[in-house]
Amino acid sequence: MNLLKKLNSIDMQDLKNIDVGQLVDLLRSRVDLLANVIVVLLTIILAVYWPIQSLKQKKDNQSSINQYKEKQDILDQHAVIESDYNAYVETFPKSVSSDQLTNIISIMAVKNSVQIVSFSPAQRNSNDYRDIINVRIQIASEDYANIILFVKDLEASEYSMRVERWISDSARTIYNEQGSMIKADLEIASVSLKL
Repeated sequence: MNLLKKLNSIDMQDLKNIDVGQLVDLLRSRVDLLANVIVVLLTIILAVYWPIQSLKQKKDNQSSINQYKEKQDILDQHAVIESDYNAYVETFPKSVSSDQLTNIISIMAVKNSVQIVSFSPAQRNSNDYRDIINVRIQIASEDYANIILFVKDLEASEYSMRVERWISDSARTIYNEQGSMIKADLEIASVSLKL
């Protein structure tokens, strides 16, 4: 504290009157004083430089920590997405070929007392992620409920099948020697994922 009081009591005019030559001669004659001045100057320089460098290093470290946290967040998100994707793929219904699709439709039609009047050839629509096989059929049944059960069985099966389009109305009722039949046109699709 005494040193601070002495430094505060120095008049600026006194500093202007210092003879630099006399000061240099004094320092040359007293090596111990020169060594002390050098040590004090180095201490002052280090006392200013070190905290500045420490703050800069702290900012750099914090920036690196933030970057690593962002990367870790991205990795965590990737792990969640990958887990969701794997769960989706595991629960995705079984895919079928065009021949299997035709056979499954025929079996379900017989099971639900539905007649297949016509079958169009399977059409394939593909991209990088999935294949879709479409089949158009015309069906007929004596009971509208049978057609509904047929569609329900198709979509609820363990296979990846769905009714894409259904056209049926009361004007589409046909009559034959067995009686009246309700007619419907269906487009059935089977989706398979490319993994």
